[in-house]
Amino acid sequence: MRYPLDHLFASKHFLLVELRRLPHIGSDHFPMLMILDYQPGDSADEEPRPGAGDEEEAEEAIDKGNSNN
Repeated sequence: MRYPLDHLFASKHFLLVELRRLPHIGSDHFPMLMILDYQPGDSADEEPRPGAGDEEEAEEAIDKGNSNN
């Protein structure tokens, strides 16, 4: 029984072009080739913005931390 332990994580800005297993190299891991294509689209230049309530939650955490000192 084999379980895939190796992973590749990429953001939505990358598209998978090719994925293949390479020849055995004597390891218990399979050598893998992953070719990705970077396609940022319109969202690459967007600045992250806090969600609803994030700023209030951050202020509360700061106040709570300050009151513990």
